[in-house]
Amino acid sequence: MISRIYSRFCQTLPAPEGSRGLLVAFSGGLDSTVLLVLAARFARAHGLALRALHVHHGLSPNADEWVAHCETVCQQLAVPLLVERVQLQRESGDSLEAQAREARYLRLAAQLGEGEWLLTAHHQDDQLETLLLALKRGAGLRGLAGMVPSQPFAAGLLLRPLLEVSRAELADAAASLPYGWVEDESNQDVSYDRNFLRQRLIPQLKARWPAMAQTAARSMALCAEQEALLEELAEADWRQAAAGEALQIAPLLALSGTRRNNLLRYWIRRQGGEMPSREQLGLLWQE
Repeated sequence: MISRIYSRFCQTLPAPEGSRGLLVAFSGGLDSTVLLVLAARFARAHGLALRALHVHHGLSPNADEWVAHCETVCQQLAVPLLVERVQLQRESGDSLEAQAREARYLRLAAQLGEGEWLLTAHHQDDQLETLLLALKRGAGLRGLAGMVPSQPFAAGLLLRPLLEVSRAELADAAASLPYGWVEDESNQDVSYDRNFLRQRLIPQLKARWPAMAQTAARSMALCAEQEALLEELAEADWRQAAAGEALQIAPLLALSGTRRNNLLRYWIRRQGGEMPSREQLGLLWQE
């Protein structure tokens, strides 16, 4: 099983000559353990430096035990391990889930060297969760496109080489390995949206439609293509309507409402603004 996944893993990654090293986001859980084993094999085959990074959030009473487990696995695989400790604000307006994710990526970005690849263990079932959460938010094409297998990140690239691998396949592979993995008890807490989807809703969807994750991934890929086309159109319209970083009104009047909204969203993204709702966008143009 691990060899079959490794073949798909290699096909997903860019040419190894373009990498100055690999950094694996390693929680010690099932998914990231399989990822680390695959990355270690790939690094040895191509003579690449490999490091793992574990973020200690301090949220679980077992967090120190997870660090010890990660150290043991990395020693067995001869992979250097970095451990970063972060403090989260429990009284903050943001959810602990969102804070933990942001803190994790900030530490990963800080450790990623020039031209290095950051590998994360997101898989096909994670994509389905992402799609369902995007539908809950009423997201547009950008949100419905989900996670991409490759994108620029910090000084290098963020790669998700397991997006086409199911959680069940990863579980089979992990069971064949001698390392074991940690179980985060918070994953059972269905007050978190992702856990509710993972524990309650998605099992029912897959029981009714076993290929749900694969077909959802195809839909997300189509959304990503269409979003790329809209981005190209917005860039062309921007060149006609921009004055520095401002938008001129006259060129906007010549566009259809749909195309004008596409350009306005592109402009807001360029400014680093929060994406408005359809109602807010209509009010912006009206005023």
